[in-house]
Amino acid sequence: MKKQKVSRRSLLLGGASLAASSLFGRSWAKRPNIILILTDDQARWACGAYGNQDIHTPNMDFLAENGALVEHCFVPTPVCSPSRASLLLSTYAQRHGIYEWISPRERIGIRHGERTFVQILQLYGYRTGLFGKWHLGNLPRHDPHHFGFDYFFGFPGGGNRPRDPTLWRNGRKEKWRGFLTDILFAEAMSFISNASEPFFCFISTRAPHLPCVPVPPEDMAPYQRKRLKVPEVPGIKRQRLERLYREYYASTTGVDRNLGRLLSFLRKRRLLERTFIVFLGDNGFMIGQHGLHTKGNAFVLGKRQRRPNMFDHSLLVPLLLYWPAEIRPGTRIQGLVSTLDLYPTILEAAGLAPPPWRLVEGKSLWPVIRGEKTKLRDKIFGVYDMHHGARAKMRMIRTEEWKLVKWLSGPGSDELYHLKSDPEEKENLSGSAPEKILTELTSELRNWCREQGEKPNF
Repeated sequence: MKKQKVSRRSLLLGGASLAASSLFGRSWAKRPNIILILTDDQARWACGAYGNQDIHTPNMDFLAENGALVEHCFVPTPVCSPSRASLLLSTYAQRHGIYEWISPRERIGIRHGERTFVQILQLYGYRTGLFGKWHLGNLPRHDPHHFGFDYFFGFPGGGNRPRDPTLWRNGRKEKWRGFLTDILFAEAMSFISNASEPFFCFISTRAPHLPCVPVPPEDMAPYQRKRLKVPEVPGIKRQRLERLYREYYASTTGVDRNLGRLLSFLRKRRLLERTFIVFLGDNGFMIGQHGLHTKGNAFVLGKRQRRPNMFDHSLLVPLLLYWPAEIRPGTRIQGLVSTLDLYPTILEAAGLAPPPWRLVEGKSLWPVIRGEKTKLRDKIFGVYDMHHGARAKMRMIRTEEWKLVKWLSGPGSDELYHLKSDPEEKENLSGSAPEKILTELTSELRNWCREQGEKPNF
């Protein structure tokens, strides 16, 4: 029998993995299946479990009621491509090099040699599949197969049609009839049916990204005759805002309906109890909040003017964790959490750990999930360099009480908000705040930028 050659990296990775398995107290035979569901542009407020009484999301609410809900989960960058890279790599844009959403004409993307958590799962026996949006590069070198996926069914770019989409199956382009969200979930369930356990299934929806419609009639039905709560925006008619909300909600409800299909599918196959489900959005969203529409690259409603921003509405996403064997129903995670934290959290669920030779900025959520008296972080950092539609370069530090956004370039000026008294970030205090507060926040943000390899000019 030929002796298998083991690389030094694999040996290092294996040592870390065994240590994590011992810490988590579970044998290799009990590794869970893992399903990651990532929606596109679903804000935290667009989910019933977070207090929205207008939206119809019973299956997302089920995950929250029977698992864990993270109260304040932030993305590091408020647009899709860099947020997705940070999720898979647990590093900020300064390290992975993606600062803005990737257009079809750009040649940038996730770098060859990057180690995603999916590659680690794959190395240790997980069958891995990606269904839906990739948006981490358009060239062959950016193909998902190079970053840990055995199977890819979806689209490499950021956009697609909500109905009758064109999709790629392992490199071959195919035209499909039907609604995109339904198709992606059906293919994911087919993958699960045929995959040996354990499996990792990544469902990356396009919904509720614009354009939100068309949607199946059943997804629009809960909103047809309903008067929706909408913000007041000067110069914008209420009817227009209600239409935008109705379409956005209906698209989100389509994801929820398919989540229900998936949960029923897992339950019938007796897989639900041994499956760790992670549900989150890739960035926040606004429909009238701050008078804006969309996310970190928002438009001023009623105008063609852009407003680059790092408001909480653009950064906060829903994060729901479900695993009956390990997570107590009704768990609520307070404090500040970043999507960077999912890299070590997902690996620890599998009894694995990040390789010791690789920088991981996130912290595992499991100590908090298990109820240990510990605090993950006391501050959140953010980075956004916008170059589509407008040019801006912003760095952010946010604590539970304060937020400072430094404009290094672009049309705006520095912003400082006292979140305890002004959670909606309506009053910029940058010119009137106590000098001690501004100095401390600026110093911490400057030090963080230096840690990320930058030479800050503030």
